[in-house]
Amino acid sequence: MKNPKLIIAVIFGLFVSFSFAQNESLSFEKVLELAEQNSANVATANTNYASSARDLSRIQADPLALRIPIMQAEQALQRAQSSLEAAKLSARNTAANAFANAKEADTSLRLSHMNLAISQTTLNATNIRLQAGAATKLELEKAQNGLADARNQLANAEQNRNLAYDNLRSLIAVAGDFVLSDDVAIAEVASIENVLANLARNSQIMNSQHSLALAEAQLAAVDNAFSARKDIEAAKDQVNNARTNLAETQRSLEINIKQSHNAVLAAQGRAQTARANLGTSQSDYNAQNLRFNSGSISPLQLAQSELSLANSQSQLEKAQHALASSLRQLDLAILGAR
Repeated sequence: MKNPKLIIAVIFGLFVSFSFAQNESLSFEKVLELAEQNSANVATANTNYASSARDLSRIQADPLALRIPIMQAEQALQRAQSSLEAAKLSARNTAANAFANAKEADTSLRLSHMNLAISQTTLNATNIRLQAGAATKLELEKAQNGLADARNQLANAEQNRNLAYDNLRSLIAVAGDFVLSDDVAIAEVASIENVLANLARNSQIMNSQHSLALAEAQLAAVDNAFSARKDIEAAKDQVNNARTNLAETQRSLEINIKQSHNAVLAAQGRAQTARANLGTSQSDYNAQNLRFNSGSISPLQLAQSELSLANSQSQLEKAQHALASSLRQLDLAILGAR
């Protein structure tokens, strides 16, 4: 026993797939690359880095340059490098979020089409039952309302998909239609020990370290018999203040990073729950499919089970995207880009 509506849905899906095949195919990594290339912030950071590199080369070539100005130029280049890395990471994160939104919009549109087909079948079946005296006008009205709601959901899904893809296009500067060939990449969840070990890359810690190194260099410059005692003491105070500030910065950042890491673990737990729920839905659908093949349930009941399975798949997709987003937020926090 075959379900005509399911066959039509499959044909429709094949047609959509064929239409997509005519468009450009973009992978997740390609989208991130394009977003980085088209980011104004990345371009500005590149310019600043090149300027800092020229300044350092100029002062290093000066035979009369003193140690502290050279150190300041070196630190400026390191900060420019950190800012460039942060700009790239931020651009890629924004594009990854847009990519995930577009993928979820695709899924939502597919679910809306499935729901519309079920609502239409339900209305048709209710009409037949009403004519046979097996259904009431109230049941017919409910079926009509259900179809109207399904049509509204489909219209909203189409609009949301258009908005999601327009946003993605604006980030990657691709004007034409395209299809996303894969899904959001999910990095491995590292231990908190490994995460904290990367804090040396943090821009705030780098700035505090620079301040300490500069204060120590200034102390070394004045800590001699030719300097006034008050100047030496003031330089020592600057060193102590810089050390205190560095320690406080590290302590504060460790707390923030641990909170971000906990958010990753929570997102990982939700993804695992969604995967388990999908396994249950898959088992339920397999059982319903067996009943359908044996003639125990109707095509409509099988389609409803298929929709339930697709909804579980959608929930897993969202949970995985949320996990990937939390990992990117952790990377941004480690770098000091947020």
